[in-house]
This record gives sequence, structure tokens and C-alpha cells, in this order.
Amino acid sequence: MPLFAKQKKQLKSALPANSKTKKDARSQNESEIQGKRGLISLFDKGITLQAQRLEFLKKGLEDGIAFFNEFNEQRMKLAFESFTEDMKKALYEILFFMHVNDPKFSEVKFTGIEVEHVYGITREHEYEATANLYLEGAPHGVQGIEELPELFREQFYEYIQSEFNSRPSNADVKDFCPIVSISSLGSIGTVGHKPFVSDLD
Repeated sequence: MPLFAKQKKQLKSALPANSKTKKDARSQNESEIQGKRGLISLFDKGITLQAQRLEFLKKGLEDGIAFFNEFNEQRMKLAFESFTEDMKKALYEILFFMHVNDPKFSEVKFTGIEVEHVYGITREHEYEATANLYLEGAPHGVQGIEELPELFREQFYEYIQSEFNSRPSNADVKDFCPIVSISSLGSIGTVGHKPFVSDLD
């Protein structure tokens, strides 16, 4: 018998009969933890709501969505009553270019306005400019682009068609639409809205 094996056998025989190795102790501890009742068991079995509580949550969700839709519609109505035509066009273009990302928009011609202040007098000068509105690999696609509010749906499609010769649809996005919400911040569309003062944030 090799020397190492002989020494190992002698060491094992020298241990008391009731002694345990670290591996045996760890296995016993794991078994005791698994056998205990408590919060940990909830994660093993999951949580199942009673039918009554489930219906309560569903109703709360439906009521919340209905309230939000009504509130959001009223806010948009108030905003559109005070929007200038240029602000409406800005909103339409924001929606459109968050939905599409096409190389054909890498050179978009537009008329810019340069503001000049001379001896306290403000003058505006128009100039022709070019903007790159395409970024390779950029996420794009607005969920619900075909279900816009009736308040501006047709005006949106008409403007985009006339300016960019396009009609936005779900077919513009290959996989899925990652943009689920477009929100306006600040006083616009609220009771604090001020015509010609509140900007489109």
C-alpha cells in the first residue's frame, strides 16, 4: 500500500465515531434550511391571489387607465387650443422622427431663422440649412403610431405626407417599438398653460 494512502486511512480511523467532516455539516445545514417554514417558502411556491382580490386589482387597473386617458385627452385639447401652427408642426416632427430612422433623412433641407440684435433692434433672417436626422443603429419606433388621438391624427398624417412624403405605420419598424410613451413636461396643457409663453418641453 502506498505511504499516502496508508496515512490517510490511519487518520480517518483515528477520528471519533460521531465526528463529521465540513462537507457533511454543510449538507445537514442546507437540509435544515430547506425544511424550515417561513418567508423563504413563499418564493418556492409563488403567490396566488384569491379570485376576489384578483378581480379587485383588475378593476383598479382598468379604472386607472380610463382616468388617465380622459385626463390626457383633456390636457391635449387645452394644449392644442393654444398651440401655434409651428408648435403643432414641431410636435408632429418629434413623433415622426422618433418612429423612423431612415438613411434618406441623413440630409434634410429646411429653412432656418437667424436672430440678430443690432442696437436694441431684433431682426430675423432666413437661411437654407441641412440637418442629419439619421443615426445608424439608433432605437426607434413609437407604440400606437397608428392609434393616435383623433384630436390631431389626420392633421399629423397630412403634414408628414406633405413634408416627408411618408405615412408612419407599424411597418416602419422591423422588430418592435421600444418607445412606449412621449410626454410633455412643464405647464403646457395644464391650468398653468400660457399661450405664446409655455414652450414645448
